[in-house]
Amino acid sequence: MALSRRTAALGALLAAIAIGVTPTSASAPGIELVTFDGANGTTFKWKDLNDPVMGGRSSSTWSIDTSAGQAHWNGTVRIVPSLKAPGVRQRRRNLLDLPPRRCHACQRDRQCRHAHARPASAPQFCNAETTDWIGKFNDASAFTHLLLRVRTTTPTYGGFKVSFAADTLNPQFKSFKAPFAVPASAAGKWTTVAVPFHAFSNDWSSFTGDCATKDPAPFHTQHHCCGPQHPEVCPTAKNLRDIQQVGLWTEGVAGAFTLDVQWIGAGNATTTAADV
Repeated sequence: MALSRRTAALGALLAAIAIGVTPTSASAPGIELVTFDGANGTTFKWKDLNDPVMGGRSSSTWSIDTSAGQAHWNGTVRIVPSLKAPGVRQRRRNLLDLPPRRCHACQRDRQCRHAHARPASAPQFCNAETTDWIGKFNDASAFTHLLLRVRTTTPTYGGFKVSFAADTLNPQFKSFKAPFAVPASAAGKWTTVAVPFHAFSNDWSSFTGDCATKDPAPFHTQHHCCGPQHPEVCPTAKNLRDIQQVGLWTEGVAGAFTLDVQWIGAGNATTTAADV
């Protein structure tokens, strides 16, 4: 089913994420990027990845029900008791004792998650993402928002994020990422959450997943969100045409979470929505 048919049939308004989005009128139908019903062009393989570094204790399970046309994700981002911090993991050096600011495995500074390139602590995460990282997604360049048709039994969980990668050889850690919130709804009701593309940045911290934070010592890297001062971190129209991977994250916030996903797409959104 096309996203346009779904939205027309339901007559639903699209919901904005809770980051101070300015409302705009819905002015166009959308397109689907990901579905879970087996449809050609929008069905992709997914993997579930939890922070694998020594000390990580977060866990999650990702499953797809093609007969129901939905995915289910649940898990817990845990506090490591020895460090008393949400989703923290300990540092260890590799056998070559490489300098902590350089990763031999991926030849990257700052955002490497390999243990030898990490400081003493960093937020843990759970991540579900498409595995065909050179896959071809539908063109989203005509639209202003990424849309997620979702529901949750944990609306107070504050660590949900969504990402998409484009025009990069490092799709996981050079993806464009943004937070989103799933509002409380009546049991079994779906909500369409709209995340404006200008809320995404590809300069996010691998310690927090956020674009407005500064990394701890010894890195001290200040990250930047998309905006007039830093347009270089914003997704471009070309990026929106070239989406190659889509991912979901729970990151930096301790607690249990659930998320059902019916589809992920793109469209032009208004600010508030009733559950439908």
